[in-house]
Amino acid sequence: MEHVNNESYLRAVCRYLPLNPVKAGLVRDPLMYRFSSYRECVGVVSQQYCDNTIINRLFRARKNYERFVKAAIHDVRIAELDLAQALAEMKSVY
Repeated sequence: MEHVNNESYLRAVCRYLPLNPVKAGLVRDPLMYRFSSYRECVGVVSQQYCDNTIINRLFRARKNYERFVKAAIHDVRIAELDLAQALAEMKSVY
């Protein structure tokens, strides 16, 4: 278990997690996976289960977050590489 304690790692996690159902072949688009908070984070549903404060602070707008995630939809390895790189950078600091 790793603690998310820097912005680049947090951004990587924010992209990696909603793309897991895509990588698993459950859906083609993370918006189609109804068990994810991603749909609420980008404003497709309003169930008020999530506090979007961090997403809004990191990406400044829901559309920016959605674009960031969708940039890796066709190649989820991008999200995995982002995560691995951010984790390596985090560990090199400590």
